[in-house]
Amino acid sequence: MSKTIGTESFSIGNYTIECEMLRTRSGTRENATFYKAGVELSTGTDFWSNRPWYPFTYANAIRDALSNSGEFDDAEVKVIMDKLAKRDHEALNERFGIIGAIAKMGEVIADTQEEKNDWKKRMLKAGLPGLSIPEDWDELSEEEKTRRLDNVIAHMQGVKQ
Repeated sequence: MSKTIGTESFSIGNYTIECEMLRTRSGTRENATFYKAGVELSTGTDFWSNRPWYPFTYANAIRDALSNSGEFDDAEVKVIMDKLAKRDHEALNERFGIIGAIAKMGEVIADTQEEKNDWKKRMLKAGLPGLSIPEDWDELSEEEKTRRLDNVIAHMQGVKQ
């Protein structure tokens, strides 16, 4: 028995790729179905039990579907995969920028430096699940907390320091 845990759709001209992520008893399966003008051309699948690194979610399943379709040669598949990875990277950067902007609002809505830092930390943790705060955080001065938080926020917003 498998359960759908995610879906995503990608469009490239008159091509569409519908993706689905399924939780199974033995791991996770990603399926990609490749369509041209609404007609199914091919499918691709990837299965894993311990999340490997990919340039973006569904990457291997999509690559399989594109390669299996017969529509593209290897060089064309690479170009398409690079475009999809770039699109995913741009979306991630936009998300980071939004989280950084929300965290930076602490400068406006809080009164003391401690309140500002608390707001920034809470917003970063809320927007970035799994964010690890140093064990000695509470022992740091408010100035050091500000410096570190502001550096993270600037990095998220793409500001060079």
